[in-house]
Amino acid sequence: MLADTIRGYLWDHRHMVDWLTVADAALAAAAAGHHRRSLALARQAGWLDGQASAAGNLAMVDTDLGRLRSAADHLTEALELYTQAGFVPGQVAALANLGHLELQMGRRRQAVERLARHAEAVDHAHHAIALAVEGGFGLLEGRAHGALAAAHLDLGRRDQAAEHAERAVAIHREGGHRLGLARALVVLGHALDQAGDAAAAAARWRQAQALFDEVGAPDGERVGALLQAR
Repeated sequence: MLADTIRGYLWDHRHMVDWLTVADAALAAAAAGHHRRSLALARQAGWLDGQASAAGNLAMVDTDLGRLRSAADHLTEALELYTQAGFVPGQVAALANLGHLELQMGRRRQAVERLARHAEAVDHAHHAIALAVEGGFGLLEGRAHGALAAAHLDLGRRDQAAEHAERAVAIHREGGHRLGLARALVVLGHALDQAGDAAAAAARWRQAQALFDEVGAPDGERVGALLQAR
């Protein structure tokens, strides 16, 4: 029971070393090797969430290296594993990433179909939130709201995106989860920016940048670049 209770916490924190590693493109190959070993170990242990996480990280490295076909294969694997594990926020994220990746690859029909499934997954994510609330899993609830916010933003639903992002911000702030809070603030900033409130968007992004810098995540640099481009 204890392992099940803290699994969400571990899932949200597992990427920190990975992000610090792949931040330097020169170490991408070493990162890929690390993720392959992680995938192999997770398979041996029969840990579906771990396998999905490793596959998603491999997709991230492949994308950074321009290996889009390989990235798509890894994301497809991650989607299948998240589906087997019944982890809806992971399915939502994988579907969204696959859709956008297929657009980059010129697979417009596949991308449209993928993003349509992504829209359907949003509905299922609402159920995940209800289960998280019922079970008292605050961090999982925050993650689900964050995934929904990003999904609604991708679908052009800025009001719904802002609503879920604000909920994720509140949950992560109350729980002291800085990384989740920073992510939610970034999405909220984009929603506010799309609504025409550039000042409020910039304020959220500055908060997110400070949090990313505090925890040592390279995302802070990307948010900084976003602010400089305003």
